[in-house]
Amino acid sequence: MDKCVFVAACAFALLGGSANAQLSFQSRFSWDVSTNGGATWSSSESALPGDTVTFRLRLSTYRATSPTSFGALAGFTILPNLTNWGGGDRLDPFASEQYREGSEANPVPSVIPGPYPLPSGTFRGPGVVGSGNGRQAPYGSNGTNGNGVPIPQVVDQSLRLVAPVADYRGVSFAQLTGGLSNVMAWDGHTYISSETGELMMDPPAEEISSGLWTEYQDAAGSFFRTGTSNLVVFLYSITLDSADTSNRTLVQSGNIIGSVQYYSSAASSGGRTTASPNNPVQSAQVHVVPAPGSLILLAGLLAVRRRR
Repeated sequence: MDKCVFVAACAFALLGGSANAQLSFQSRFSWDVSTNGGATWSSSESALPGDTVTFRLRLSTYRATSPTSFGALAGFTILPNLTNWGGGDRLDPFASEQYREGSEANPVPSVIPGPYPLPSGTFRGPGVVGSGNGRQAPYGSNGTNGNGVPIPQVVDQSLRLVAPVADYRGVSFAQLTGGLSNVMAWDGHTYISSETGELMMDPPAEEISSGLWTEYQDAAGSFFRTGTSNLVVFLYSITLDSADTSNRTLVQSGNIIGSVQYYSSAASSGGRTTASPNNPVQSAQVHVVPAPGSLILLAGLLAVRRRR
């Protein structure tokens, strides 16, 4: 799949911390297409009228220099654009975007086996989980309130996806910092003294009930994604018009709106690096070719009309 990827060399400037530090990266953005439910992916596929076609957006970032600290993708905004959209084509529904695990709206079990902390990415952040259509966790910020969920627009026979949180200019993908994404948990045995702060494993039950000891919570882990290679951040599917027998090619592309941002470290609450606004994205395409039977039927209809 590397042949499907366009490599763009980007120069980044550190926004927080040392403002003069210059970090250089190569960022790769690419669309892939699948006609078999995601079993295989390519930059170009063929499909029949009525088929379901899935597109995914991948991003990889590589260090061109050796900065002392480098976290992960913070976020970016892109305007997905699919050309040659037909009036009978259909955008398949997006899956529900979840609250981040460990939040009040999506709690994790109170007993989580240690030792803590668990590896980064153990828990899932906001967004779609299970490879459903939509912004993939943890890059689905503002999804549960609806402001980040993609909305379709058809402009000049092209399908575009936009969202309110991006001022309807595109779709936003963003995750929280590692420091803000910690999931707190109790191992089921550790308590802390309400008087001295001492920790104890399984103190007497009567002392717990009297309030001398309370459950001791620690950072169990984080849903922060530190990986930067082949991040699948977006999936969406369409169903082609079964009645459209024209031979057409749909091209999936997208323009980055503004900058691409990175955390300078996993625990950073500020210091991000930011890319140049000019970030070309490698497109994918699907060739819609009518089934042979459809062509034969069409030829027969034309012959009958000529005889009349």
